[in-house]
Amino acid sequence: MRKALFTFPIILYLLKFNLFAAIPVIYFSDITDGPVSGWEDSSTKGAAISIWGNNFGTTRNSSYVTVSGINLQNDSDYAEWAATSNPITARGMQRITFWLNSSMNVGSTVITVTTSEGTSNTIPFYCRDLGSNRIVFISRDGSDSNNGLFSTDQGAQNGPWFSANTVRGLQPGDICYFRSGIWDEIDNWECVIDFWSNNHNNGTENNSISIASYPTELAQLGSSSTPYVIRHHGSQGDILNYWTFSKFRMRSSGNTTNWSNADQPGSSTNNRFIANDVSTTAGGRTALVFAGQGNGSNNLRVYGNYVCDCGVDNRGETAAARGYGIYINGYGTLNNVFIGWNEFAYNSNGRGMQIYGHEVGDKVDTIYVHDNYIHHNGLTGAVLGGGDPTEDYSFLNVCYFYNNLVFLNGYGGEYDYPAILMGGENGGGNDGEWYIYNNTLYNNCAGEVHVSGGSSPVSIVMKNNIIVSDDGQSYYTGLTGSFFSGSNNCYFNSGSGPSWDSDRLDDENPDFIVSEPSSLLEFQIQENSSCKDRGTITVNDIVKKDIVATYRPQGTAFDIGAFEYYEGFQPLDITEPDAIVDLNVIIESDKTVTISFTASGDDGNTGNASYYDIRYNTVEITNANWNNSIAVTGEPTPQSPGTLQSFSFSGLTPGRVYYFAMKVMDEVSNQSNLSNNSTVYFSGLKIE
Repeated sequence: MRKALFTFPIILYLLKFNLFAAIPVIYFSDITDGPVSGWEDSSTKGAAISIWGNNFGTTRNSSYVTVSGINLQNDSDYAEWAATSNPITARGMQRITFWLNSSMNVGSTVITVTTSEGTSNTIPFYCRDLGSNRIVFISRDGSDSNNGLFSTDQGAQNGPWFSANTVRGLQPGDICYFRSGIWDEIDNWECVIDFWSNNHNNGTENNSISIASYPTELAQLGSSSTPYVIRHHGSQGDILNYWTFSKFRMRSSGNTTNWSNADQPGSSTNNRFIANDVSTTAGGRTALVFAGQGNGSNNLRVYGNYVCDCGVDNRGETAAARGYGIYINGYGTLNNVFIGWNEFAYNSNGRGMQIYGHEVGDKVDTIYVHDNYIHHNGLTGAVLGGGDPTEDYSFLNVCYFYNNLVFLNGYGGEYDYPAILMGGENGGGNDGEWYIYNNTLYNNCAGEVHVSGGSSPVSIVMKNNIIVSDDGQSYYTGLTGSFFSGSNNCYFNSGSGPSWDSDRLDDENPDFIVSEPSSLLEFQIQENSSCKDRGTITVNDIVKKDIVATYRPQGTAFDIGAFEYYEGFQPLDITEPDAIVDLNVIIESDKTVTISFTASGDDGNTGNASYYDIRYNTVEITNANWNNSIAVTGEPTPQSPGTLQSFSFSGLTPGRVYYFAMKVMDEVSNQSNLSNNSTVYFSGLKIE
């Protein structure tokens, strides 16, 4: 029996997180670096930062955010707590917006949230001095002749700007906040903001350029009269680096973002699209379109966006043209793409997401698709790979698809469609590796996993997935063969799983907390579920937490599916100490050297680590030869982060060049990344 697409109140899953008391979790922030002063020319109030997560409660009460060791405990520190609107948040996430202040130390730090239930995980952040950077504002009541430094008009040209495209003049480290209103004036090339042929500046590491809606207000970019909202293009090879676009409502009659870089030889890097509400109006098509570049578009992050109803004005209409939530479409190379915590839904004549090449030589080197909520799309939930033309080439080289919930897709098109389609439709670009871990695939129209293409993939590895088919539909369709491998998947509603799947659960009810789940949290498993503690831990190099950031495993083994059963335990500590970056070794005497460095922490740069592991070798030390390098003795006890520590070491053979490197360890043996190498020529000659 085919099910029709239906709607259900979004409020169901917006509120359910608050039914369960649990330790708060943070998924990400919009801005990753910001000044601790400069808000409307203040010397003590800095940038407004938003973070997204869950279990924040519904009001702040005595809860607080900590940044750089400073607890923000005054109401005036916050613009909002646990917000879910302006814009609407994906997956029922909650948002906190707060201001940095001048009490915070400059440099790398972390953000946490503390409630009566405990303290959250950490996320990284970088506090900086204002310096020559600016915090500026754009308002429908502003003027482009103003200095932009104030959110309302103060006279004497002290006030906000007016035009959206003035952001192209932002300098590295600048942040711009848009007041409420709609900006649909055309810049160039039929879009609101046009990045073209170096008509803009770029951010740098720890000095990114960010634009966002003003705290508690909603700025809309584009409308039904706007073909595009943001374009990045140009035959002269435009490069866009370290830009963040956050908290906007984006609407267009075409594609909302149009990253068309087919002729661009450059290499863009570290751009972020964070927590926007994105759709296209009647006649429109795909919401988020990102192409590659000749030398690679690197480290693109698309986090927490609510992308829905493409090509229609009202939910329930059928779009005239196909429109996808997000389209990674080749035309060059993309390296290290991260698509996480988004909701792709209600695209009546489209797919939730599509990763698909168009030219031989297109490549997505590595992509991480995780923690997304993909539901009620008329066609396929997620297309992972494939391409035009019908030739074999490795378009999607490596894909990690994990902790995603994909359900009730494929019922709205001319044909029936599955949850996941690997290999696309036209037979090209099908020569890659797919790792499908800890997803829940539920009642999609034409089965759950389909493989197509002119040739077989290199490999598809399926582990720890819950796969529930609708009324006897096949679990797997299309190409089959030795490229499939995996274990510990749970199959239900269509008999046994395939023979290549070892330690599988055949026709086992996963026992969700609701027998016919229809929203995100209803897919949690019960304590007596056959999926509890039945997964394999071999995925833990990629999968650390579940879809709502519960640490895995909670029991004796990983659970199967997107959710880990949680019984109120404290999260496991899997946060590594930060790496040491300033290891220095100098000759102290004819017998000893002095080793010095600045201490990091236990969890990132927070708390005291447990011990140091310092080693030396006669060749440069790497992770590959770490185990063969020689451990020194006499390392000091770790002190608080930022403390300069040193000690003396003897026992080296004269007349050799030595390389030193170190790692930092915590109490459960999480280890930092490898430090820098410090090199010294130890002559052994007596130093007077």
